[in-house]
Amino acid sequence: MKGYLVVNGFDNSYMREFGCACARCQMPRRRANTSLSLILRSPESDETLFHALFDCGAGVVDSLCENPFLQGRNARLDQIFLTHWHSDHTSGLERVLKTFRRSRERLGEKPDPVNVWCRLNSGRRLGLRYAGELHDGIIVNSGEKNAPGTALPKIELDYGVKVRPITVSHMSADMDSDGNYAFACASYVVEIGKQKAVLLWDLDNTNTWICDPKTPRQRESASLMSDADYLFIDCNCFDAEEFKGENTNHIAFRSVREYARTLSPRQTILMHISGHEDEGLPGWGWDDETWQREVKMIWIRDNLPGEVIVPQIGRHYPIR
Repeated sequence: MKGYLVVNGFDNSYMREFGCACARCQMPRRRANTSLSLILRSPESDETLFHALFDCGAGVVDSLCENPFLQGRNARLDQIFLTHWHSDHTSGLERVLKTFRRSRERLGEKPDPVNVWCRLNSGRRLGLRYAGELHDGIIVNSGEKNAPGTALPKIELDYGVKVRPITVSHMSADMDSDGNYAFACASYVVEIGKQKAVLLWDLDNTNTWICDPKTPRQRESASLMSDADYLFIDCNCFDAEEFKGENTNHIAFRSVREYARTLSPRQTILMHISGHEDEGLPGWGWDDETWQREVKMIWIRDNLPGEVIVPQIGRHYPIR
């Protein structure tokens, strides 16, 4: 079986900011929020056998429509995983579910509703946001409110795919309407055969357990994320993790370097890239080419493991 991890999008929440003339906002390429697809293909034919989608914000459905592995009868959608409930990770949810059903009906099929896995409090938020709308999906929530650094039960899918959610802190998604903590966010360890990918985006800089685990639970979680073939990681800014006195709720490239040194992946792929909070600092307004050039020089200088990559929409990473 041939497998691929395909980047559907890697831009931050707003992608382009209205009224901003920086080089990043003026880039001519198409934008999409942070998202990834796991696609498995038959080695004997061009048939797509399995497709799991991780997050579905703005622009992601357009990326799926352009994916050469998901055309015609190969337009599969077997499972959706959500990191959390924020709109830049869920705004395309109804559209992808409804249009997937319509595409199968045109082929004379009636697909079952797609399972959409998320944590308990993300599921509650989605239930309020999409009340009565997600007829083509079934929200399957984790039923727990564990603190960050907890490995949740493994989810086993078709073709030997194993997905292990690990709880992380992402402050702006972890607060309920009364200002109390209601942990809602997950990262994912995805295993296929002997290969492993870690999906570690939308987390804040309080997740110190990744580099310095204190409890058996945290040590287990950090170990599960270590030595991956691919680490897809939040890199909202080059340096800024606070903006105008408030936490950005994301990590910057300086934290990415710490995590990569600890987790030792073979490839580190930067996701959720922005730089807008870097105003007055390196990173402000950088386009993709500048990001790649600057981070690669630092990666080599600091002798960090593997290589660092700024992806492109549609770029696929093989699973052998």
